[in-house]
Amino acid sequence: MVRWLSVLLALSLAAGPAMAQTPRKKAPKVEAKKKAEPKPEPPPQPPPKKKKRVIEEEEIEDGEAPPKKEEAKEGWSEARTHYGVGLLVGPALSTNNASGSVALLPHGSLAFVLDHRLGASAYVRFEPTVGLLRRRSTVNVVREVDTTRQPPLIRTEDIVSTVTSLDASLRLLLGYDYAASWTGRVGVLGGLNTASTASTSARGEAVCADDNRSTGLLYGAHLTPVAYRGVSGRRAFEIGISAELRSQTIPRCDVPFKDDFVVNEGERALFRPKKVDTPFTVVAVGLQGVFFF
Repeated sequence: MVRWLSVLLALSLAAGPAMAQTPRKKAPKVEAKKKAEPKPEPPPQPPPKKKKRVIEEEEIEDGEAPPKKEEAKEGWSEARTHYGVGLLVGPALSTNNASGSVALLPHGSLAFVLDHRLGASAYVRFEPTVGLLRRRSTVNVVREVDTTRQPPLIRTEDIVSTVTSLDASLRLLLGYDYAASWTGRVGVLGGLNTASTASTSARGEAVCADDNRSTGLLYGAHLTPVAYRGVSGRRAFEIGISAELRSQTIPRCDVPFKDDFVVNEGERALFRPKKVDTPFTVVAVGLQGVFFF
């Protein structure tokens, strides 16, 4: 009995220090682990963004100029005045000839165009213009009377007359836009023209007895009933049908003689036509194109 008590006492004495040392070793490890774990820091806050609307309001209040991007967006409708160049080409119709028939004459004019807006649809247009008109006619006239023969000899010959007319004029027009792409105009024109004629016989002989050049006034009316306008930003192109009633003076050396051509008996006379300044009325119809820059 004493033997078993001594064994139990020895075992209890051996287990006591071991049990006392175990919690002492674990406690420092737990405390060290807690100290090694840092606390997470909050993420940084982004700076507040400025609103674009606030900046624009501040610029307007300070009286600063608007940005260049807004200026670039200004188009055709934003400007009150437009500049461009135009070309009118087409036939001219006239009955001012010996036979009184309708003749087709080539005609063309180059213009500098200035449009000024009077309102949302109405505008006034100024067109300083340089024009060219050519007229060619053939007239059969009496060229020679010979009374030395019996019966008297009367010889006729064709005279070909080519007239070239240059003019400088100003068109003053009032326009109206029917829609965004359609417009029309009506107005008057006035200016000066200078013209020369080259009259030759069928044999190639120059027959005009005087100076073959004339200078005079030009006036008339202009009508463009309808024209289409295509707009791209600040530029535009316009094409339409135009008509002009023009009155001007041209020289002629193909006018046949009247009763004042007298030949005495026994004489031979050669008729040499004189230059005559003739009022010339013409209707020019054609296409007119304008480019605005």
